[in-house]
Amino acid sequence: MVIIPKRLEKDDTIGVVGPSSPMIKERLAKGIRYLQKCGYRVKLGKHVYDEHGYLAGIDSARAHDVNQMFLDPDVAALFCTRGGYGTPRLLDLVDYQVIRNNPKIFVGYSDVTALQLAIFAKTHVVTYSGPMVAVEMGKGIHPFTETHFWRITTKPEAGTMLEGYHSPLKRYKRGKAEGVLLGGCLSIICTLLGTPFLPDFRNAILFLEDI
Repeated sequence: MVIIPKRLEKDDTIGVVGPSSPMIKERLAKGIRYLQKCGYRVKLGKHVYDEHGYLAGIDSARAHDVNQMFLDPDVAALFCTRGGYGTPRLLDLVDYQVIRNNPKIFVGYSDVTALQLAIFAKTHVVTYSGPMVAVEMGKGIHPFTETHFWRITTKPEAGTMLEGYHSPLKRYKRGKAEGVLLGGCLSIICTLLGTPFLPDFRNAILFLEDI
């Protein structure tokens, strides 16, 4: 059974975590201000400013922030600072029982794909592929992304139609399909092959992104 987290409401607290690479601090500050202007409180993970080489802190510290934000009753959602590299290193350190017992909106993409798919594989809690605090929210979020992201994370219905987007992608076959939408960054999905952190893709709609 798929578990859909409770939608965000104005004045909710959004927890910010950095499970991947270090972010640009100025962009994080701008992203925080953006969330506050949208009507939300912001709580930073204890280790969100940490740096450890190409990682946003040591593995145990980054996993600690994720676990604590899911445990924190005042936090309604978790938004990641950025992608990059490092999230697959956390999969053995995340407390999936805590996530199952406290389902919350979890937002990211790129390297964060590893944690998003692991969460679904272990808990069936839905996560969200969407803008990150020190990336899109810190640089200036695209109006199309902004409209549909907030609609799907704040409205009571489970889904939404994507309107006003003219895709450059080529369609090879017309038709309709129904299923759980799973996927993410292709190179990260490849690192999960053969592990217990990859969901069953049978009867799912697979989407892939990469560069």
